[in-house]
Amino acid sequence: MAITPDLIDKPIGLIFHETFGHHTRLYAHSLLFAFLILIAFYLYRKRLVHPLILWLSFFGHLVLDRMWIFSREYLYWPLLGPPPPLARAVVLGWLQGAITPYNLFGEVVGALILLAVYLDQQHNSSKNLSDTERL
Repeated sequence: MAITPDLIDKPIGLIFHETFGHHTRLYAHSLLFAFLILIAFYLYRKRLVHPLILWLSFFGHLVLDRMWIFSREYLYWPLLGPPPPLARAVVLGWLQGAITPYNLFGEVVGALILLAVYLDQQHNSSKNLSDTERL
């Protein structure tokens, strides 16, 4: 879930770069979208494993992207209107900044969270299997 905002916004922003002023953090990086995801997880909470953790990983993406600093208009979309367009040089700088220690740290933390959820799932499924075999 943590990468979902980028999976939605980056392709849209790169394909329609003129329309969105070279921004790649768009509507999936907004508080409104995060709230809609929270509502969806609440509605499907019985079908999901750890829906709050999934949502926190989604919301954590917005925190790690520091949306309140760089893309305030998209964070509070639609309240502040569209952000000013970026110069193409800013986009190239973003690509170089993607491999900074700050970003790499966020990626490692996200991977560790995914690993923890996976291991918890494996533990719970093997526990349920062994309980069934005893019957």
